[in-house]
Formats: sequence, C-alpha cells, structure tokens
Amino acid sequence: MLAKLRGLDPKKDFRKTAEEYSHLAAQAGSSPAPAKPVAAPAPVPAEKFDWDALRKPADAKFLGNLASMRGYSLVLIDWLAKLGLVGSYKGQVAFPVNRDGNIIGAHVRFSNGKGWFFAPQGIANSPLIIGDLACATKIHAFESQWDAFAFCELAGWHTTGNPADEAVFITRGAANGSMVGSMIRGDATVYAWMQNDRPNAKTGIVPAEEWLKAICAKSKCVRVVKTPGGHKDANDWLRAGATPADFADALTKAELVASAATPVASTGGGSGAIIPSPTEWLEQQYPGLAEKYGPPAMLQTPKSSKALPFVKTLNEDFLAATMGSDGNPAEPAIYLPVEKNFYQYLSADGIFRLKSPEDLEGKVSRILLDCGRACPEYDVNSLLFLHRRSSVLAGVSRRAKAILKGSDDFSDGDLGFGAFHGSQADTGSSAI
Repeated sequence: MLAKLRGLDPKKDFRKTAEEYSHLAAQAGSSPAPAKPVAAPAPVPAEKFDWDALRKPADAKFLGNLASMRGYSLVLIDWLAKLGLVGSYKGQVAFPVNRDGNIIGAHVRFSNGKGWFFAPQGIANSPLIIGDLACATKIHAFESQWDAFAFCELAGWHTTGNPADEAVFITRGAANGSMVGSMIRGDATVYAWMQNDRPNAKTGIVPAEEWLKAICAKSKCVRVVKTPGGHKDANDWLRAGATPADFADALTKAELVASAATPVASTGGGSGAIIPSPTEWLEQQYPGLAEKYGPPAMLQTPKSSKALPFVKTLNEDFLAATMGSDGNPAEPAIYLPVEKNFYQYLSADGIFRLKSPEDLEGKVSRILLDCGRACPEYDVNSLLFLHRRSSVLAGVSRRAKAILKGSDDFSDGDLGFGAFHGSQADTGSSAI
C-alpha cells in the first residue's frame, strides 16, 4: 500500500520501500513535537474599550429578562440603562468598570450564573458608583449591585433621581470593603447594607463581617443597615415583598459601629485597634448634636504618664438632647410646661406615653454605661459611677425641661405622629 502511495514498484524499488517503512516506524515510536504555546490576547487599552457596543445589545427583551430575574420593575432597569450602567456581553449581563473617568472594561456574569469575570482580562476591580462621591455625605455601601438596585427601587431613585448628597457605592464583592473609605469624603457617613452571610465551613469567617471591618478601618462614621434574618440580602428581601417603608425603617434603625476615629495609643500592646474616646463615641452615636449643643464631654489627661485620660465633666444639654427629636427621631421625648410632664412617643403603641423624670434619667444612665464599655483605652470609672449618680442624672432631667420643651398648644401634628387625642397625650401606663 505504501509503495503504491509513493509510486514505487515493490519489486524494483524494494530498498526504497523498506526505507520508507523504517522512517514511518521511527516516527510512530517517538513523542510528538510539543505544540507552540498560544499567547493570551493582549489587554484592550482603556481608550479602545467600546462600552457602547455592549449597551446596544441590551434591548427591551434583555432588560425585561433582567428585571424579571431579580424582581425589579421595568422602570428601574430602564433608568439604569439610561444611566449607561447595563450592558450585554455575549448575551450575559455586564456592568461598566470605570477608572479615572473612563470606562476601561466590563464586569460580566458567567453564563452559568455562578460568579463573575472582568473583560478584558487583566483589568483591576473598581467600584460601581451611582451619584457623585465628591458631593455625597451619605453613602449607601453594598457588596452586590443586586442589593444596591433593590435599594434604588424602594428609595424611588428611578422616579425622582438620586439626592445630590447621597450616593450608592458597590464594592463588587466582600473582599473589597477597604475601597469605600479611601474614595469618599471625610465627613461622609457610610450606611453599610450587610448581607446575612453564613460562616465559612472551614475557617468560620463570615464574609460580610470582614467586609464591614474593612469599611470601618478607613471610614470615620459607619452605620450598619440590617436585613431581616429571614432574608439573605436586600435583593432577596425585595423579592419577598419588602416595601419602601421597610427599607426606610431599616435606615432609621441603622446602628453606629466602631469607626476610624482619632487613633488612641494602645496601652495593652495588643492589636492596635482604633478605639474612640468617650467624646467621639457620643458624637458618633448622636451625629449633629455637638454642633447644636456643644461637645458632649470634657476630657482631662493626668500629669502621670501611667494614668489614663478620663471624663471630667459632662454636657447636660447634649445628654438631654439625646432623648429629643434631634437625638432620637424615631421615639422622641417632649416636655409640656403647661402640664409639667414629660411624654415619649412609643412606635410600638403609636402614641405618646407619660414618662417620669426618673424614666429619662434611666435612659441617660444606660447611655453612659454603653459609652464607658465602648472606650476601654480610657479611665471610665467616672462614667460608670460618678456621672451616673442620681444627683447628677437629676441635673440632666432638669435641663431636659428646657431642651425638650414643647409649646403649650403642642399636638400630634407638630411631629407628624398620630399620638395625641386632641391636645392631651395618652397617659395610660406602659412598660418602660
């Protein structure tokens, strides 16, 4: 057969035919030559990346499928598309990656829905932003764009536009929390919308908690917005039927957490964690009160290098204001001079209830206790004992009569609560 293929006569060209067979045998016994490596495609220069080419395939059908998949309204998705935030990369949803004002690539969802990748290959992650970070003093931080879009949906940004002093900051993953504090204004408050992550089965680490720690490490003021435990995240909550009132209530109850306040040298030689002073802690818990009533406390540093700073004096006006509409807008207390009584709005009952001065003093005492426990790098004995004596707290409740004073004709309309019956508060007893 070989001789025929080579045009040889097996009898006349026997030697030549044998050489051909021998050559083939040698080739068969040897390893094939290694294939030349294929070079990876060179990254696309930022100025050549065509994001508009990804926006065009994101037509009405594509956007409708996206809305249906995540439980959003078509109006929201259309708004995001008009902002230039939604694209289609080979049929998969994609979001822009911006650097120095230029879109350098896309963050793309894998076709199986399990994970994301960047295109072109090799570009670095950067956050997805809605709003102007240079103007925003209220930052809504999210790990995922899905949760951020759920917030925009229920906050109504797609119909009213985002407020000039607010912005959404999407870190694209739990490992990127540190980028928040490095990019926002120094006076901004971060509202961190945490996901309800489960601990890693091997390490026990909770990704959402690590994300929050990274945000706190570089941000001056951070509040945690909690999603109800029955839901994985904000988008899951939306799909389960959350309302705008639910999200607004979660924001109102956002808890202030440890932040990057002025560093205090650690006395224990430990981790070097940043610990707030009692003054800083009170100002963080009740933002805005210091501007109106002055610093909450005066610290004194002992002459001895071995002694710790301590709280010498407390600002009674500041402490009294913590119970009013400035410090506790959800359940404010007021004082009616005509009746010589304090009343506090109780959200659970939907009405104002009569409160004694001792009730309010007990709340202030608790605030000072929490403050002392949050400031272990200070001598807090004065906070825990001296300033929590009844004689001291009585001074706060006396000042509260002026700070929390309501007009003689005060009614429920003054604070927007359906609380009073006529001009008289409900004086029924309630548990404190």
